[in-house]
Amino acid sequence: MATASSPRRRRKEPVMGRPVGSDSARTRQRILRDALAVFVEQGYGKATHEAVAKRAGISRSLLYRYYESKRVLYANVLDWIQDSLRERTVESGYSSSGTALERLSSSFLAAAQVHQDDPNFSRILMTSLVDGLREPEFADVIESWVADLREVFESSVDQAYADGQLHPDDDPETVVNLLFASLWGLGLFGAFMGPPDQVIDAMNLFVRRVLPAIIVDTEVSPRRRKATSKRSEPVNRRAAQ
Repeated sequence: MATASSPRRRRKEPVMGRPVGSDSARTRQRILRDALAVFVEQGYGKATHEAVAKRAGISRSLLYRYYESKRVLYANVLDWIQDSLRERTVESGYSSSGTALERLSSSFLAAAQVHQDDPNFSRILMTSLVDGLREPEFADVIESWVADLREVFESSVDQAYADGQLHPDDDPETVVNLLFASLWGLGLFGAFMGPPDQVIDAMNLFVRRVLPAIIVDTEVSPRRRKATSKRSEPVNRRAAQ
């Protein structure tokens, strides 16, 4: 029994175990989304299981049952992000129909939509590039992200070159580099500088004004050649392993 002179114990906030009515898949999904927010806010180095568990409203013991270490949790977050981006951004650029300009426009607009739905996706893309340098074990995942996006641009530029839709003075590889740099630049702007509506406006302007200046709908060069790369489907490296 507490007396007037004895210190009163602070009542601890209840910590959830497995949420009532939830299943394992839903719990994992919630953990990954909350872990994403923690990794974005604190960085990989400072993030802890305790912070993720608190954010998700579950006990640390439950979190460890799902993800045995911070490295395993971070790797699963990266895999989840990669799968989401491949489904929503990369595959939109691999449409079997449409011109190169239409395919590229779809990819850029899909990327903007992903950012609008959850800005943390853009932020983790930017911060993970640094984490990939600091933590070599994550480098393969980061490199596969880069390769997926680059293949979309290479495939579309190959198509544009074969259809005579590039300016004769423009080198296809340089065009790919420009597109790639533009996407990452807009991603950086969205991740840490501009609010979502400004990101959408910037991406729409890029699609309406910049892309048509690089990839034109009418033939500007009599040159024709077969695309140097035969790419019909996005490379799903994770599924192939």
